[in-house]
Amino acid sequence: MKINGNTKVSKVIKENKEAIEVIASLNSHFTKLRNPILRRLMVSRYTLEKLATEVQCETQFLLDELNKIGFEIEGKKEIYEDPKQLIIFNSRLEFIEDKMVKPLDLIPILAQSKESLFDVIENALKNLRPNEVLEAQLDLNPVFLTKLFQKTGYKALTVFNEGNYHIYFKADITKFHKINERFFIKSVNFK
Repeated sequence: MKINGNTKVSKVIKENKEAIEVIASLNSHFTKLRNPILRRLMVSRYTLEKLATEVQCETQFLLDELNKIGFEIEGKKEIYEDPKQLIIFNSRLEFIEDKMVKPLDLIPILAQSKESLFDVIENALKNLRPNEVLEAQLDLNPVFLTKLFQKTGYKALTVFNEGNYHIYFKADITKFHKINERFFIKSVNFK
C-alpha cells in the first residue's frame, strides 16, 4: 500500500496490524491503540501527518518507520533542503535509536514555577526505562541542565526547533556502571 501524510491511520492499520506497534513505539499515549475499542475511537480522526504532529516527530520519520514494515512511501522526496536541518534530523534519529520517546513539556512548569525544573526532570529520569528516551521541551537554552545531567550518568542531545529547545535524555550505560561501582566500593569500605 502506498502512503503519504494524508493517508488515514485507520487504513494503514487495516492494511497491516504491525503499524499499531510502530505508532505505539513513538509515544506511550498511543499504546491505547492495542485495544480494539479504543483504536476505533482514536484512529478515525487521524491522518499520518496529524499523528506525527501529535507525537512530536517529523512526518517523514513516521513514514520511514512504516516503510520498514512494508508500506511504500508515495512521492518520497528529501524533506530538508537545508543541510543543517538534515544533520539535526539524523542526529536525533541516531540518538533515539529504537527507543520510545516520553515527552515532558517543561514550559508550563517553568511558567508556574511551583517545582524546580531540576526536580521535575530528575523524577522523570528516575522513571525512565532502558528502552525509553525523555524529550524535555523548554523555551530557554538548557545548557545548564544538559551538563548537570550528563555528570549524573545521562547522555543528552539538544535540538532547537520551531522556537523551542527539545532536550533528549537517555541513560549512559558506561557512566551508570562507573557510578554504581564507585558507590559499591564506598559502601563496602564503610562496613
